[in-house]
Amino acid sequence: MKKKIYKSVLRVEILSEEPLNDCLSLSDIDYETTEGHCSGHLDWESHNAEVVGKEAVNEMHKHGSDPEFFQMDGEGNSLDEEEYDFESEAGDES
Repeated sequence: MKKKIYKSVLRVEILSEEPLNDCLSLSDIDYETTEGHCSGHLDWESHNAEVVGKEAVNEMHKHGSDPEFFQMDGEGNSLDEEEYDFESEAGDES
């Protein structure tokens, strides 16, 4: 069974009086825009878009992540035992 994951893309816009450091983490950005000296705006570009199978694997690779993080093989098939169909894998033995 093909594994389904969800992809969301956020866009963060920041206004600052000084150039921002290239190494800011998300928590740094959160602090700077809520407690610090920057103004920030968050916009959802896509929210919970379904990504299935090989496309999900490709998205994982873009992140530098392994598909096994979400219990799927290199083709995007689920490795979760509960979802695995042992009967169809074994074939018809009658």
